Amino acid sequence: MTSMADVQRSSFEERLGRIQEGGPNTLGQTLIGVAEPEKVTKAQKKRMAKQARANRAQKKKTSFFSDVMMSPFAAAIGGISVLAGSMFGYHFLTPEGRFPIEDPNPYLVLTGDIGLAVILVLILGWAFKLLGAPLRRLALIAGMGAVMFGEHLIIDRYPDVFAQLYSEAYVASSQAQSSVATAGITAF
Repeated sequence: MTSMADVQRSSFEERLGRIQEGGPNTLGQTLIGVAEPEKVTKAQKKRMAKQARANRAQKKKTSFFSDVMMSPFAAAIGGISVLAGSMFGYHFLTPEGRFPIEDPNPYLVLTGDIGLAVILVLILGWAFKLLGAPLRRLALIAGMGAVMFGEHLIIDRYPDVFAQLYSEAYVASSQAQSSVATAGITAF
């Protein structure tokens, strides 16, 4: 039996013998150095650019049906974000809230609830992929606006729920303000 070293030595000697004989190159060519780039014609460049544009458009495109089906969800996310921001502003930035901040920054008092609502909309919109399509973004903004301007109507309809979320005093003042506003509208 031959050992592994003997087999390796014999195969090496065979290869060395072929090299020393100067036989023909099995690849048919010898490459030395860096390969030159292939020349690309104008037609090939146009075709490559067109394909790249098509690939980009195909990746970003969502169907209109998908956008329409996701719009109610996007509007709900926008509305919930405004509601959460409003609750944050009431409980943390007003003295009537449950956890008032001692001496809050005046800019935080002015923009706290809206700022938090915008941050929540951006985070949730990114998480649920609602920021890409224009119709979904519009639904997010519409949901925010609907709750922002119609919160007092929702409080009038469900006062018990909002008494748990805010306080009974807040619900009573909101109902008083909305009754004055609706009395003014019906007078015309």
